[in-house]
This record gives sequence, structure tokens and C-alpha cells, in this order.
Amino acid sequence: MNERSAAVVFDSVTKSFDGRPVISKISLALPAQRVTAIVGESGSGKSTLLEHINGLHRPDDGTVTVLDQRIDYSAVSELRKRIGYAVQGVGLFPHLSAGDNTDLLAQLNNWGPQRIVERRQRLMRLMELEPELASRFPHQLSGGQQQRFGLCRAMMLEPPLLLLDEPFSGVDPITRLGIHREFLQLQETEPTTVVLVTHDLREAQKLAQYLVIIRAGRIVQSGPTAELIAAPGDDYVARLFREHLQ
Repeated sequence: MNERSAAVVFDSVTKSFDGRPVISKISLALPAQRVTAIVGESGSGKSTLLEHINGLHRPDDGTVTVLDQRIDYSAVSELRKRIGYAVQGVGLFPHLSAGDNTDLLAQLNNWGPQRIVERRQRLMRLMELEPELASRFPHQLSGGQQQRFGLCRAMMLEPPLLLLDEPFSGVDPITRLGIHREFLQLQETEPTTVVLVTHDLREAQKLAQYLVIIRAGRIVQSGPTAELIAAPGDDYVARLFREHLQ
């Protein structure tokens, strides 16, 4: 992929924690306006890779470029205003209603009340959330409803980049299918660059146009999803597909 068409570029990025390498010399370009899935086993470095994109971690070596700008670690708060983020467990504030959780970032960015309400209502419609659910507190919502509000909050500011770290893993399979459908509808209606971390290859195949396989902190193979599935680059990738996509 031409780096000029990429939304995120890693250039020889290495990161260790307590002397233990977690990702090693990763060079990778992730396409703009597409869903990329980063897939790997537990401890492979996939979440660490994601956390470099919003500046949560600073590389020991190498550089990270996001939305055409090399990350300025003295101003990561400005970068994060352009990035939506949703994680496993949702992270809704328990003392705020679902609607107030969704609105919070827009309020902090000084949006007007009417704009906030219109944006929240639009997102709730796209995620098939009934209007009365906005007044409920997180503990009064099902797991699937919490996940949907988490996505609404992540998309509230119309970010050009959305980071998703195992956001659907905490719900049952039937609920997950519904959220997948609504996520794809949201992506079709409001296309944005999405980087999704998941251990679920079926989920990656369904949602992502671009696939990155990571193992032990190194990129094993990356490229358009259909091309990787049709032509695994080595025995490890072939075994992953055989075991999880058959």
C-alpha cells in the first residue's frame, strides 16, 4: 500500500515493558476509509499496537504517523479529539445516564445543546436504540445495549479514525451478530477509518476489508482480507484460517 493513502503508518516501531519486547520493528501502513482488523493470540502485541495509535504508548524506537501527522507526544490530547475509542467492557460511567455518557465528549468540546441532541439521536437510530434508553443508567441496560452506546459515544465527534479494542467480545453470539449488522450499517452511512483489535477471525473476516496477523510482537502477514484468506503467507497463518474459518 502507498503510505500516502494510509491513515496510520508505523515505521520500525519497537516497544518493551520492563525489558520485555512486546512489539519489534513493526513497519505497517493501514488504509484510510477502511476497516482494518488486527488479529493475534493473547499476548501477541495487538492491543499495544492499537494503543500506539492514540499516543498512549511512545515507541522505544521508530515513529507512528496518524492522519498524516507524526504523533507529537506533547500534544496527544489534540490528536485524541480526532480519534474515537471503544474497548472491551464499554467503560460507560455508571453515575451518568446512557445519553449523558454519549454526550460527554461533545459537551467538553463546547458543542451546542441542539447539535448534541441531534447527533446522539442520529447515532441511536443507526444503532437501533430506542429513544427512551438514553435516560437509563448503564446498569439498567443489557450488555448489547451498553456496547451500542459505547459505539455511539466513540462516534459522537464524527472522528476520522475509530479504534476498537475487542469491543464485541463481552456479549453473547446472537447479540454480537446484531451489533455487527449495525456497525456495518454505521460504517456504510458514515465511512471512517477503523482499526479493530480482535482474536476472532470470523469477526475480522466479516467486518474488515484489511487484515493484519500479528504473532509474538511481529507482523506475520498483512493485506486485503480476501487476499490473505485465499493465499496464507506461511504455515502459521494457514493453520489459523484452517482452524478458525472452516
